[in-house]
Amino acid sequence: MDYNDENVDRANAQIRKAVRAQQEKVGRSHHRRRSQVRAVLVPYPSHDPESVRPSSSKRISSVSNKSETSDSETDSGLSKITMKRARKDGRDNSKSSPLRTRKKPGRRKNCLLRGSCNVPGNDRKTDKAVHCVLNRKATKDSGAALVSMPKKLVDVLNVDSNQVRTKLNVPRLPASVSISGILKEYVIHMQQMCDEENKKPRREQQKFHEYWSPFLACLPICADVIKDLIDFVLPRQILYPAEIPRHLDLTLPMDSKCAVLRTLSHEDTLNGAEGDGMRPSDSYGFIHLLRFLMILPESVGMLPSNHISRSLITSFTRSLIVFLSENMEKFFDIDNDYETITPTYRKRIKVLKEETGIP
Repeated sequence: MDYNDENVDRANAQIRKAVRAQQEKVGRSHHRRRSQVRAVLVPYPSHDPESVRPSSSKRISSVSNKSETSDSETDSGLSKITMKRARKDGRDNSKSSPLRTRKKPGRRKNCLLRGSCNVPGNDRKTDKAVHCVLNRKATKDSGAALVSMPKKLVDVLNVDSNQVRTKLNVPRLPASVSISGILKEYVIHMQQMCDEENKKPRREQQKFHEYWSPFLACLPICADVIKDLIDFVLPRQILYPAEIPRHLDLTLPMDSKCAVLRTLSHEDTLNGAEGDGMRPSDSYGFIHLLRFLMILPESVGMLPSNHISRSLITSFTRSLIVFLSENMEKFFDIDNDYETITPTYRKRIKVLKEETGIP
């Protein structure tokens, strides 16, 4: 072959033409692969995929027939991945685009408790049990969640029910330690615990006061609210039928000098009206306080909205239950705190059941 200048120029021109063709072909393939990978792996790209630049000429010049085959296989593999992702997302692959818009989150129809409560349309973040009590549509375990009685106290309530309803033994009155006395000791106990926390390092004190300070400030008020509720609901919801005749004997009309316990109306209880005689919370004791805590979800609903925060009452009750469980032996003795009723009193119970239809 004659290697003159004309032949060399012709050969160089053919080489440059082949390189440009290969560069355009590989550049289109590279751009297509980059777009498909971005569509699969980057759902919300922040830049335009068409602005991707092709690879440098050094990489393009090293591409051979073997690389072209691998590129085509890669393209087909990526296209299959894109089609599978499109089917999974429920969109048509022919209309898919690497650019996708983010959907704005819609407003939840249910409350922010995410299914823990069945009260719709309330976006206020509240405690689960308190939320259910306030809206009067409680879940199955809302009452248990509010009082959360330990097994030790539940067993005591079962024994009490057996004593009164089966054996017809009623708790002695006045109790050795009244409800007012128990609540007073509980308030003193919590204040002493606060004083002990004040002796700890400052860092631990800060954590304690951030959580307990609002609660400790309202302790006396919460105790008074609990006593008012007990005084009002005691004859209707706390006493068993076997105890009602005795309670009626103690709450004779106020003009009688024999009245031991003064009767309370709804307005008197909530407005703090005073009168002659002892309050029921000054005569009844530990076991009646436990019975009240079991019906507390219904009693809390009786409070007016501007009376006191129901969440504070709930916190007060939960810590009170722990205190009662730890000091039960101090306030209650099952062998000495019950007395057997007389035959005359038994007849009165029978007459009362016939008149009222109470089982």
